[in-house]
Amino acid sequence: MSDALRLDAIGKRFGAQVALEDVSLAVGDGEYLTILGPSGSGKSTALRVIAGLEQPTRGTVRIGDADVTNLLPHRRDCAMVFQNYALFPHLSVADNVAFGPRMSGRSRRLSDSGVGAFLDLVGLRGSGARMPLQLSGGEQQRVALARALAVEPAVLLLDEPLGALDLLLRRQMQSELRAIQRATGRAFIHVTHDQGEALALSDRIAVLHKGRIAQVGTPEEIYERPANRFVAEFMGFRNVLRVEARGEGKVCVAGVEMARPDTLNEEVGSFVAAIRPERIRIGSPVTGAALTRGVVMSQSYAGSSWVHEIDMSDGTRIVASASRGFAVGEVVHLSIDPAHVVFLPE
Repeated sequence: MSDALRLDAIGKRFGAQVALEDVSLAVGDGEYLTILGPSGSGKSTALRVIAGLEQPTRGTVRIGDADVTNLLPHRRDCAMVFQNYALFPHLSVADNVAFGPRMSGRSRRLSDSGVGAFLDLVGLRGSGARMPLQLSGGEQQRVALARALAVEPAVLLLDEPLGALDLLLRRQMQSELRAIQRATGRAFIHVTHDQGEALALSDRIAVLHKGRIAQVGTPEEIYERPANRFVAEFMGFRNVLRVEARGEGKVCVAGVEMARPDTLNEEVGSFVAAIRPERIRIGSPVTGAALTRGVVMSQSYAGSSWVHEIDMSDGTRIVASASRGFAVGEVVHLSIDPAHVVFLPE
């Protein structure tokens, strides 16, 4: 797979503030890559640097074979979809979609059939004569997507495109976005702070933290095998626990003894153990899992599961989820499968 986009050692400062530091990333042709991170991590700045809306302090931006680092936005083979849609309210839906090709010089005129094809692609057949203010938020977002695709960019940039939509519509649009990306075969680069959105959409995810890339991997790799403590906690490992060394190749985590993994060595220093709440079984034991007991201190209903805070015999408090609720004060048996414990440097 060739690269649709490559960032090499990108840095961006705003005065004394470091927004991006040594960001290097390659996106393949036809790949859906999500840049994921909390507010202030630099993800939108990275997208604006790609688009040419911000000039990097250092580093190189390449789209395809072209070095576009110093090119103006309209000279780059990319298009951008914004969270607030940015439609022209005085133009019809059809004219909004045709605007980009007309201004880019790629096509002096986008035909009615061409506009219709892009509106079909985003599920808005027959809507060309309507005005933006006559559309719902989801429909406006579809028009913005059709307008960006109409210039036939090598790379489509999406800056929190679903952030203004309600939960049900956001989930629907996630499915539609993925289908559109597959249908066009173009590289999509999607920025979001929503972990579930990133997992649902992406071929790969780049997690950004304080302007640096913390990890790049498939959704499964990011979810199941975080590379460091930040990624683990950001992706929902609510249990990050102290690891106590024991003799004879053993360690103890939350009062549970298990084999010392090969990754734990004296050169690396101290480690923590990260465990997802859903990976701790409450009640009947799991074959091959280590067993222990704890006291339920709180419970809450989360829709698909009950979430419990449990105090262990060594004083550690863990979070575990189950398909039913256990009473506060109840002594419960717990199973922790070592295969689902991720050991990370502290």
